[in-house]
Amino acid sequence: MVKHVHLIGIGGSGLSAIAIVLLESGIEVSGSDRQFSPFVSQVQAAGGVVVIGHRAANVAGADLVVRSSAIPDDNVEVLAALENGIPVLKRVDFLETLTEGKRVVAVAGTHGKTTTTGMVAWMLHKLNLDPSYIIGAVSKDLGSNAHAGKSAVFVIEADEYDGMFLGLIPEIALVTSLEHDHPDCYPTYEDYYQAFKMFTDRIQADGVLITCDDDPGAAKLHQHAKAAGIRTRRYGIDHSDYDYFARGLTLNEDGGYSFEAVCHPCQEDHQIVSAPVSLRIPGKHNVRNALGALAVIDCLGVPLEEAAQALSEFHGTGRRFEIYETVGGVTLIDDYAHHPTEIRATLEAARKRYPNSMLWAVWQPHTYSRTRTLLDGYRNAFQDADRVLVLEIYAARESAPEDGFSSQQVVETIREVHSSCHYAADLTEARNILLKRMGVDDVVIVLSAGDADQLNPMLSDALHKAGGSSPVHLDDPLGERLQDAFGERLRVDVSLSRYTAARIGGPADYLLEARSADELAEMAQLCWEMEAPFMILGGGSNVLISDQGLRGVVILNHARAIRFDREASPPTVWAESGVNFGALARQAAALGLAGLAWAGGIPGTLGGAVVGNAGAHGSQLADRLEMAEILQLKQQMGTMMPVREE
Repeated sequence: MVKHVHLIGIGGSGLSAIAIVLLESGIEVSGSDRQFSPFVSQVQAAGGVVVIGHRAANVAGADLVVRSSAIPDDNVEVLAALENGIPVLKRVDFLETLTEGKRVVAVAGTHGKTTTTGMVAWMLHKLNLDPSYIIGAVSKDLGSNAHAGKSAVFVIEADEYDGMFLGLIPEIALVTSLEHDHPDCYPTYEDYYQAFKMFTDRIQADGVLITCDDDPGAAKLHQHAKAAGIRTRRYGIDHSDYDYFARGLTLNEDGGYSFEAVCHPCQEDHQIVSAPVSLRIPGKHNVRNALGALAVIDCLGVPLEEAAQALSEFHGTGRRFEIYETVGGVTLIDDYAHHPTEIRATLEAARKRYPNSMLWAVWQPHTYSRTRTLLDGYRNAFQDADRVLVLEIYAARESAPEDGFSSQQVVETIREVHSSCHYAADLTEARNILLKRMGVDDVVIVLSAGDADQLNPMLSDALHKAGGSSPVHLDDPLGERLQDAFGERLRVDVSLSRYTAARIGGPADYLLEARSADELAEMAQLCWEMEAPFMILGGGSNVLISDQGLRGVVILNHARAIRFDREASPPTVWAESGVNFGALARQAAALGLAGLAWAGGIPGTLGGAVVGNAGAHGSQLADRLEMAEILQLKQQMGTMMPVREE
């Protein structure tokens, strides 16, 4: 008998849930993780001993060690356990032991499995059936993501990542959807589909597969199961030929859908029944999740009418359209969506719930492999959002690709169909953009499976410090005119610290990057015409910028074209003003051109050197300067006009 289990990676949602089930079953639990997390607190509160940091001594006294998929073979605790004869299992290998002797309900699918698992667990709990459960997020109603119940039923979210769900032998398996995901594990859709087929083939001989046949992938899996002789049930919206379907959908006052759930019971001698459901969570995708959950309830032999009433009291799970706060007239929402289909469904639900609000979608792409593989799907995923902010990709378990693929390319792709899509390098920049541009009645929904859930607390803190009223610009005509003039070239509230040699400086209200002399002249001219205050920033080598930043427009001078004319007499170099002066001098020397060698160590741009007449070692730029083109305002016909002069 195993009396003490040690879990490596206990701070994640998967192993922390297992820890809770073990602790409530009377088994001693210890664990370790590289950093603290809310799940660690939950395990400690339940009586588990958790150590931050991996050390060989941590496994002492354990009868069994279980490790998460993220823990490598050479982990010091894994090696110590093996050296001491302690069995080491991955989570997938431990699940059969954990669920042994139970009626296993396994909820799988690319999307919706967390919410659907939460619905099933809540209905059974509400009906006093006390199930065991493991959910991928904390249930708002149950107050936990795991529990060891006294009944024979074990409801578990069946995660496909790294083949985890292949450790289960379910009596009831539910598949909500089946689209390509996790390309780091499953390079192609066919690889992904084959894993679900293997999962389906593990259903007990007298078990059942329930599929949402509104989803093409799940419908295909249903056909495979039928051909394999597995009993099947189907559900979906407005399909009376399905075993479970919804009819009469209407939006309710909670922002969700009310409908009639119709059931052709599992037991052939039972009559068709129906029951009203009024969901408190938004979106048609949650109607489908509710139907799947009710199908499970029916297959367990629980009366549909009572379960439907309990379902109408379900408030959802953490980070699934979770309203963080409404402050200063701005509603902040946290959501876990990270797949194109999930994002599209979440934003559709948000648009239905807040039809007259400005809807901001702040998205943190999750893993380079997923973002690159599904890039075409992300292009059209944001149509229900008015404005989109894309954060840098959350690497998670991956390393940055050598070709430099990043969110910059993602933004360019989305802009093909959505003009108001902008890049934010980090959470601070995203916060600054939102605080400047969002207004009363706006809705900000953060879409992230990474750490961008920290953004809503940052926004909340800023809004509360402003006395609970929004400090944002509710009317920003300059921003709108700049947006119209410069489109995707305009960035908002960008930290200037990265553009100065001292690496300090607060945000610029607006930032433009000029990559040629013509672009520089165009940007300056347009700013003059709209009377927008602006400054030009070169290399930032002789400038200190306040932490308060700069108001108006900052134009980064990245005009860096160079042309050497060695045939002229004397030899001449033509260079744009954003060229680094020292680098220009070194290039000239490398070509055998004398006259600028003294400037090889001078920082800053050529434009700055001209204005300041840079000099060193007894020489100065004025001795070598043949011509400079200057853009300045001149009075012409009673009007101030920009003029380029030599």
